[in-house]
Amino acid sequence: MQQCAAREVLTIAPSRHAPAQARRAVHDFATAVAPACARTAELLASELVTNAVTHGRGDVRVVMEYDDRGLAVTVSDDEPAVPEVASPAGAAVGGRGLRLVEVLSSDWGVEPDRRGRGKGVWFRLD
Repeated sequence: MQQCAAREVLTIAPSRHAPAQARRAVHDFATAVAPACARTAELLASELVTNAVTHGRGDVRVVMEYDDRGLAVTVSDDEPAVPEVASPAGAAVGGRGLRLVEVLSSDWGVEPDRRGRGKGVWFRLD
């Protein structure tokens, strides 16, 4: 049986609560369309939303999509600066979010936001 394509968009105010809001939304969406990917999608989305709140500007937009290529999540904000994968020191508290995305996703990247402002960081899980 073939799964139908699905799409959901969430806009979140940048706050300390934003990662938890994104985790819940991504978990619910992924559980409905690709249950095997739900926990990984939840973790990676939380990392990207944390980055958007910490380093970005404006509201955070989370776009969740599922189609025949798998589950994709894009996290956008209004900051145009492109994030870089860091290599933090062993004792560093942060700086590993994009490394997790790089290692755990099937594919990922950064592109200009479709609205012409900021950027979107996306990942795909097969």
